[in-house]
Amino acid sequence: MSLLSSIIAQAEGLASNPQDIIVIGVCAAGVFILVNWLVSYSGPAALAFCPVRRNNMPVYLPLIAIGVWLTCVAGASLIITKSLVDVPDWLQEFSLFLGMTIIELVMIGLLLFIAWHRFARRLKGFGLHIRTVGGDMVFAVVNFIAVYPLVLVLLWAVVWIGEFIAGPGFEMQINEGLTALTDYDKPGLKVLVIFFAVIVVPVFEEMLFRGFLQSMLTGFIGRPWPAILIASFAFASMHPWMHLPALFVLSMALGYAYEKSGSLLRPIFIHAIFNATSITLALLAE
Repeated sequence: MSLLSSIIAQAEGLASNPQDIIVIGVCAAGVFILVNWLVSYSGPAALAFCPVRRNNMPVYLPLIAIGVWLTCVAGASLIITKSLVDVPDWLQEFSLFLGMTIIELVMIGLLLFIAWHRFARRLKGFGLHIRTVGGDMVFAVVNFIAVYPLVLVLLWAVVWIGEFIAGPGFEMQINEGLTALTDYDKPGLKVLVIFFAVIVVPVFEEMLFRGFLQSMLTGFIGRPWPAILIASFAFASMHPWMHLPALFVLSMALGYAYEKSGSLLRPIFIHAIFNATSITLALLAE
C-alpha cells in the first residue's frame, strides 16, 4: 500500500497551502541530486559493480509467496466484510486493517525464515545487517528526495491526461488507507493505519518484491536492470492503476537502492519515508 492521494493534491496546483513551499524545496533538492547522480556517478551504469546476493531460491518461490499473500488478504477481507455487516463503518475498517496487519506480520516471519535458509550468509546475505542501519537511513533520505520530483511529475501527468480526456470532473483513485485516516475521527483506527502503512507495509513489501522477487530475477536473468524493471512493474500493479506510473518510478528507485547497496534496509527506509510523508501531508491538509 502506498498513500499517494495526499501527493495527488499537489498535482492539482502548487501554492495552494503552506506545505507547498516545502514540497518545492524538496523537489529542487531532488533535481540537483538526480543531475549530480547522472553526471558524477554514472547514473544507471553505477549498477555494473553492484554486490551479488547468492541464494539457492527456486524461480517459483517468490511467485508462490505473492499468491499466498494475495489469497490471504482477499479471503480475510471477504470474511470480515460479510461477518461485520451490522457494525459501524469505522469498526469494519479497523477490522480490515487489523486483519491485513496480522497477515503481513505473519508473512514477514515466514519470509525471514525462508531467507535464513535460502541466502548465503543468511539474513546478512538477504540484506539485513544491523551495522548498516545508520548509513542506510541517511542514504534513504537522499534517495527519497531524488525520486520525489519524478513521482510528482508523473502524478501531474496522470491528472492532466485524465482532465484532458474526462474533463474537469476527473478524480484520481483514493487510497483506502488515506480514506480511513481522513473519514473517521477514531484515534485507534488512525494509529493502526499509520503503523500498518509506515512500519508493516514497507518491511513486508520490500522483503517480498525486492528481497525475494528481484533477487530471484537478478540471479535468473544475470543482470540487475531487467530484474528491477520486472519487479517494479509487479509492485506497481498491486496498487490502484492510476498510481501505476508514479509507483513504478518509485519502485525503480527502491530496486536501484537495494542493488547498489546490497542492503534491504535502504529500500525499506525509503518506502517508509515515502508513506510517512504522504500521510503527514494528508493529515495537515484536513
